[in-house]
Amino acid sequence: MKRKLMMIASMLMLAISTFATGKSPQTTTSRNWAVDGQFNSIVAKGNIEVVLVYDESQTIRIEGNEKFVNALHLQVEDNVLKLSGLKGSAKERTIVYVPVRELNNVTLKGGCNLSSKGRLESKRLHIRIEGLSVVNVKNLGDVIIDSDDQYQFNYQKVERSTVRIEKA
Repeated sequence: MKRKLMMIASMLMLAISTFATGKSPQTTTSRNWAVDGQFNSIVAKGNIEVVLVYDESQTIRIEGNEKFVNALHLQVEDNVLKLSGLKGSAKERTIVYVPVRELNNVTLKGGCNLSSKGRLESKRLHIRIEGLSVVNVKNLGDVIIDSDDQYQFNYQKVERSTVRIEKA
């Protein structure tokens, strides 16, 4: 009897503390965005993880916290895909899967991260990092990383590729 009473009391305390914080459980969601133009550059800012996928698809997949996924703004202008998300913690990072074939430039602002799913085949990929970001890409061609002093990156070098790091 005591054990049941203690269990009921602890469950009641847990329920009260959950409601007292005023935080509702976070829901995750995903959506697709059909690219309405060609792009060879990407500019991303906000709390975004950009995942480059070597694919000819014209559909970008967005996953994460419902609030952040719905607030993500995407547009293609002058051959540049612009991604703009809300600020937030790493737990709330929105993941954006971007299909690419030939990509020339990526600019990361405000703590965006960049990675690749599989190996890319860009002849020359220029990555500009503005702020604290993590870059983890695989590319068959050359990679040039241009950054301020706050950067961390991993690069898997292929025989025929070169990596050059430039300071701003």
